[in-house]
Amino acid sequence: MVDNVAHSLLRSDEQAGYYSDVLKAFKGHNLDVLQLRSFVDGLTLYAGQAEKAIHQIQASELTSTAHELEKVRDESFVAFRNYAEAGTHRPDEAWAKAAEKICLVIRAHDWSLHYRGTKVQSKRQASLNTELEKRKNQDAMEAIQATEWYRDMVRTNDQYLEIKEQLINQKAQKEKFDTIEIFKLLRQTGEELFDAIRVLHKISGNEAYVSIANTINSYTEDYMNTARTRKTKSENLNAEVSE
Repeated sequence: MVDNVAHSLLRSDEQAGYYSDVLKAFKGHNLDVLQLRSFVDGLTLYAGQAEKAIHQIQASELTSTAHELEKVRDESFVAFRNYAEAGTHRPDEAWAKAAEKICLVIRAHDWSLHYRGTKVQSKRQASLNTELEKRKNQDAMEAIQATEWYRDMVRTNDQYLEIKEQLINQKAQKEKFDTIEIFKLLRQTGEELFDAIRVLHKISGNEAYVSIANTINSYTEDYMNTARTRKTKSENLNAEVSE
């Protein structure tokens, strides 16, 4: 009645997503009349904990990404700064003066800001970017063809700050989870719920169970198709490497 789901083919985030979707199948149904209240409440509890555990895992991955982006934004700042500084040595007087104007702006906000602590660096970078957005400084950058270097610096800084904001939000919600145990209980409560649907339908013949089962089966099919497609691609890639 309720199709089996191959948990081994699903990643942790997919298992959490799958059971969150399964819970949607019960909307509009009287769980007390169907005698499914305790089963659904149990699955709701562990599905919620699984989602939080996934966020914790993702926070760890975000930390690694943040470290990489921090290096990139440092490099972008140094590249822009050094390009402007090199321009001050051009024999073209107009070019050299425009380059010096940009260098003065950078020095005013900290020539070596990439060596500062993260918070100080971000604050001074924001101030520098605001100053460089002024028309006179935009004109100076255009004069020495530094606009793209500047845009790279702004873009990489924005990317870093975006990841840091995500990290701050996730850390604020962080709890300690035994991920293995949570997903074990998630799968267990899911199977218990599916078994209950089968047994209760057999006893009562209530078609509401069929409607619920059909909705769950549609979610199962979607997740299994995705998992099997991924598995096939992985096997084909491994075969190509072996050849």
